Amino acid sequence: MIQQFKVVIIGGRVAGATLAIRLGELGIRTLVIERSDIPSLPAVSCPIIFAPTMTLLDDLGLDEARYASNTPPIRKFAFEGEDIFSVQHPIPLKDGRNYAYAIDRKRFDAALWDRASAYDCVELRQQTSVTKLQFEGKRVVGVTVRHNDSGKTEDVGCDLVVGADGRFSFTAKAVKAKNNEFQTRFHTSAYYAYWQNVEPFDSDESALIHLFRSTGRYGVLLLDSADGTTSVLVEGHPKLFEQKSSPTDIYHQILHSHPALQRRIRHAEPVTSVRGMRRIRPIYRQGGGPGWALVGDAIHQKDPLDGQGIYNTLFSVNLLADAIQKFYAGANWPHLMAHYERAIRQETEPMLRVTLQRIAREIYGVYPVWFGQTFGRWIFTNEDYLDGWIRLMIRDISPDDWFPPSQIANGIVKGIAGDLFGTISR
Repeated sequence: MIQQFKVVIIGGRVAGATLAIRLGELGIRTLVIERSDIPSLPAVSCPIIFAPTMTLLDDLGLDEARYASNTPPIRKFAFEGEDIFSVQHPIPLKDGRNYAYAIDRKRFDAALWDRASAYDCVELRQQTSVTKLQFEGKRVVGVTVRHNDSGKTEDVGCDLVVGADGRFSFTAKAVKAKNNEFQTRFHTSAYYAYWQNVEPFDSDESALIHLFRSTGRYGVLLLDSADGTTSVLVEGHPKLFEQKSSPTDIYHQILHSHPALQRRIRHAEPVTSVRGMRRIRPIYRQGGGPGWALVGDAIHQKDPLDGQGIYNTLFSVNLLADAIQKFYAGANWPHLMAHYERAIRQETEPMLRVTLQRIAREIYGVYPVWFGQTFGRWIFTNEDYLDGWIRLMIRDISPDDWFPPSQIANGIVKGIAGDLFGTISR
């Protein structure tokens, strides 16, 4: 006899597990299928979460002490540009928190998985893969699953299949979801590893996000993370990593080519392999169709530069859970999916456009050294710019308003005045 569920979720990490929690709250009989073990390292992922993301996790009943166990709260940013400037700025208060986390994804995913398991109407299966979707006409009516240990297969019936299976979604391919790629030529590639024994940025030794900008069409991000580790990421122009040397070799060459970075990692060593993504493209996919829907990275992907990935996933989960509840109350599914797609785009596109503008300036822009020593330094060390940039990251300011041209002009004027004052003082 074929097992029947209301909803089958393909993928049990952030998107899949949080959707299962939401459906568990609604009493909807749900099956979650995860091909790996939980906990285990996920696919490539940006680990940063800010206060708005933690507020959404609060709403899910997640215990911060659990998912951020032995992870230092990050309370400030440090910005550094070659030997030209170095400046720090605290993270402002937002939703009762003035800190962020560079979470350990293994314990984070495990916390979500365990929370989902608290609901009797939710069944969780690990080491189980979906091999195909079942259709009646154009409507999805179930899945065929394979148990990875035994190789046995079984059919599972359902009202709705949800693809929470990431940027290379099997579900999206199986249902032939329209791929509405956001058109831009500003793609990046990003590679990272976790390190131990990275030296503190300064004598303060508090956890921080250290953003190192280079004139060489890339940036380096250091995030103090769990268990004394530091996530060290290099993101830059795709051609940087498309050379004869491997991306891993290029990653290490970059880290060892700058004195400021070399000082911090001179006694450190990587504790994970170098992992990454090539030519990251922003994508919006079709959100749903007859008997199916997509959620998280399966519906929308973007550059990790702005650290909004987990927030965007949780936002899409809440929207989809609301749509599923309305569907079972009798609402029209195509209309619900049309609203779902629009709402995701309205929430995420403004930040996406700002991120692409930054990529165009900071990674694709080619500037002479004197420009970085003057205009670049004046802007990056301007308090209004720093405050606006960080408030943008914590969603405390609109992407449309975060740093208008008037503030750019003001920053240049202040920079010139500061240089003149320093000259007069000497």
